[in-house]
Amino acid sequence: MIPTRSRGEKYYGYWEDTKPGKIEAAVHVSNVLNLLALILFFFVIFSPFTVWSINSAIDGRFGTGPFVSSSSTQDWVCDGSEWCGSNNSTRIPAQWNIWSIVANSQTACSNGTNIYSDWSKPYGFCEKVDGEFKVIPKILAIQSFQILGFIFILFATCAGCSVRYSRSSGVFFAATLTFVAMVSTLASFSLMATTMWYQDLRSSKGTYLPVFSGDGRLYAMPVHSWNYGAAFGLVIVCWVWTLFAFIYYIYLGRLINDELDERSAKFEAETTDNETSASKFYDVVEKQDVVQS
Repeated sequence: MIPTRSRGEKYYGYWEDTKPGKIEAAVHVSNVLNLLALILFFFVIFSPFTVWSINSAIDGRFGTGPFVSSSSTQDWVCDGSEWCGSNNSTRIPAQWNIWSIVANSQTACSNGTNIYSDWSKPYGFCEKVDGEFKVIPKILAIQSFQILGFIFILFATCAGCSVRYSRSSGVFFAATLTFVAMVSTLASFSLMATTMWYQDLRSSKGTYLPVFSGDGRLYAMPVHSWNYGAAFGLVIVCWVWTLFAFIYYIYLGRLINDELDERSAKFEAETTDNETSASKFYDVVEKQDVVQS
């Protein structure tokens, strides 16, 4: 029987007897790497531990991140030092402050505490007393790159999962999206490493962290010698995973193209053989008809 396969089946290399191959299965390795990076990015975005420190005196952890201006895990009472005034009863509660909370506090640019002179003004969050609080451009850029990285990793994973039907085009599209995510991730942790406030938090000279008191006033708490936290390390891990995923997507996309070329050549050979067989068959039938007539 002469096998019949449509030109569409030849073009896509998707024949009825084709089962998922090893190459197609291997694409999901990159998908898994991207999925893991996606999960880590979710933690990074909501984590206050880009730069952090443990204060053994109050048994609390303090930290900051691109989306969280400051956080602390322990309630404590200021000891009456200069930064929180002479009132020994100033309570600093455990807190988790995203940037909008600081911006809407109405005290971030005020002279009522040391927040303006020690933190808001020197780092460019406020231009004048009682002015408008604005998140500095570098932190906004870090936020943007991390959101872009999250979105493109999500789309890349979806594109890679379509390999059974989209074949190499889907894989190369996933590679492109992964590359954009990789670049966004690289830009993100590069900016985190060069932002002046983060650098000062890690220096022995020290700087300040914005914290709210129990009565809602914003203070600049002096800190020094902090360390890069888990969120910063996970951004680097995400970059490494997306790098491997990108390289593997490109490699497997080329292998899939080679496989499709091989299938196409096999189809052409079968078609040529069948056409030759059919031609010989019809020649014999015509000769038999001539003899019988």
